[in-house]
Amino acid sequence: MGPLGWQETVVIFVLALLLFGPKKLPELG
Repeated sequence: MGPLGWQETVVIFVLALLLFGPKKLPELG
């Protein structure tokens, strides 16, 4: 995979929200 554009970043972020929920995001960071 090459460097991610802003669109890919937004998609991944939204998927992370749906999969893990907002409460678990700080744990991933």
